[in-house]
Amino acid sequence: PVSLVTNRWYHVAGTYDGTTMKLYLDGALLSSSEVGPVTMGNTDPLYFSYNNVGFGFPYYLTGQLDEVRIWGQARSQAQIQSNMHQTLTGTEPGLAAYWRLDEGSGTNILDLTTNQNNGMLQKPAWTASTAPTCDNTATTQEDTNITISLDGTDEDWDSLTALITSLPANGRLYQTQDGITRGPALIS
Repeated sequence: PVSLVTNRWYHVAGTYDGTTMKLYLDGALLSSSEVGPVTMGNTDPLYFSYNNVGFGFPYYLTGQLDEVRIWGQARSQAQIQSNMHQTLTGTEPGLAAYWRLDEGSGTNILDLTTNQNNGMLQKPAWTASTAPTCDNTATTQEDTNITISLDGTDEDWDSLTALITSLPANGRLYQTQDGITRGPALIS
């Protein structure tokens, strides 16, 4: 049992390696269960925020979705944590489908991978996302003096800005929270 707070974003990830399903909430393992082999056909529809199994009536999520991803293999906890707040390009190795859900209008949602698993919204209610993602880039100069500004949000979704005025010795920047490494981010 988990108590979720309203008006707060959560990162939810599920993995399945052929025998075990794991559920992660904000990068932390929430539950794990051995379920054995699961068979699904490639033509079965995939629904997000909708369930019509076992309730006798359709159940819809009351909330918002953003940055929905499907990978071709089970991800490790470290892999989940390393990009859970990152906006992806759609070209990452092993990424099978990726919907940013930032179209802003209409009912079509585009898969940004080359697999073109485009989808359709049944009841679109587009809003500007406030999900905590980081899509920052840094530019380098000829000398060793650079300034990097990273914008983001904390767990309470308060705005944060970090200003880095010199590179770490090995060129890597790590973000940590509660003792868990959320990076690394390569600076070059």
